[in-house]
Amino acid sequence: MSQVESIFSEFEAVSSERMASYFLETPGELKLTGRAPKSVAEVIRMVELAAGNQLKVFTGSGYRFPREVAEIPGVVMDFQKLDVIRMVDGRNLFAELERGVVFPDLISALEKQSLRPAYPVGSLSPEPVTTYLNREPSWNVSKFPESKIGPLEVVLADGRVQRTGAHALSLKTVPWTGEGGPYLSQWYLGSRDTYGITVSGKILIYPHWGKKRFLHYGFSGMRGALAGLKEVSRRGFCQEGYLVEKVEGPNPAINFSAAVEAFEELSDYQAREIDRIIRMNGGTPRSVPDPAEDISRIQPRREKNTLPFYCSFDRAEDLWAKIKGFLGGRGITRARLQAVSVASGRELYLCPGWEGGESEYREIQRGILDLVYPAGAFFDMLPYHLSQLLYKRNDIYYRQLLRIKRLMDPQNLLNPQEFMDIK
Repeated sequence: MSQVESIFSEFEAVSSERMASYFLETPGELKLTGRAPKSVAEVIRMVELAAGNQLKVFTGSGYRFPREVAEIPGVVMDFQKLDVIRMVDGRNLFAELERGVVFPDLISALEKQSLRPAYPVGSLSPEPVTTYLNREPSWNVSKFPESKIGPLEVVLADGRVQRTGAHALSLKTVPWTGEGGPYLSQWYLGSRDTYGITVSGKILIYPHWGKKRFLHYGFSGMRGALAGLKEVSRRGFCQEGYLVEKVEGPNPAINFSAAVEAFEELSDYQAREIDRIIRMNGGTPRSVPDPAEDISRIQPRREKNTLPFYCSFDRAEDLWAKIKGFLGGRGITRARLQAVSVASGRELYLCPGWEGGESEYREIQRGILDLVYPAGAFFDMLPYHLSQLLYKRNDIYYRQLLRIKRLMDPQNLLNPQEFMDIK
């Protein structure tokens, strides 16, 4: 460990508490050192040092590592110091951010120009770039479902920098489109920094629309709540609609919240229509505080005791009943569900959560996976141990991933835990 630390001594060290937060379980002895580069040049230097000393590079934001990663000699790259907002273009509605910019800072900067980023209902990371890169359901689960990240700046495993899309031309000439160069941004979405380390990107931003309001309702059961959520989303009456199961107290219930933002006449019309649809499906109005539009809206989801997945609306009630039955068989009685409509009411994102210790969370996640995957549920990204399980079930797909990895990173230098075999 001391040798690894000396190799990366020129970079700012990360605290032991922050290092521990990278892992699902508290690791024992670490063979990794945590460092926070302050510039793209320092990111390049760290990658070159790792390659020259046969060490591995891990990127410490967006998801947590399994305990076995602590035994791999290398460096965890923390982006907290890479935090410059390079450009805000209010005419073309985009902002170029370095990887370490966090939502509160971005929100404050955009507020001065009456602009805002897409607000996710939940996010793996407080960093907008990481949130959109990881292609989590929260990417679509926002007030603005078309929110996305565009041209990227990526440090490759050999130390070169690749600028995708319109970066190949002057930003004044082509601010957003993929013209003028290799539009490889999609290559890196969801790859978890295994093909290259994204250090900056452009995200879409949005103007203030005027009147904004939240509507809150309660349901006694899931069927009516799902029907109301589907209809409201299908007809486009809200930018954000989601259900949360209430497990506290003697009478569990489903809470529905909808966010409406538009010019005043349209906002009022949408609110009336939402009220009509929700009441027709058995919902009753509730008086609760509106959510604050700050970092408290960002609810980290990839914790130990959750397993998010997509499914059709028609399967949600049945799948949730199966999950609760499975958890009950493991002695877990306090389980809750967050459900969010995506794709204009065509699909549903479910995030079951449960109380429990660390000792068996992997087995429980695997048990839920075995229940919902054959029933038609699908996943955007899985925790490491579960992604490996699905790779084994689909060898053809995994072999294609390996082909890309060998092309981009033949030494398996970047986040090697994502690949079982790189020979």
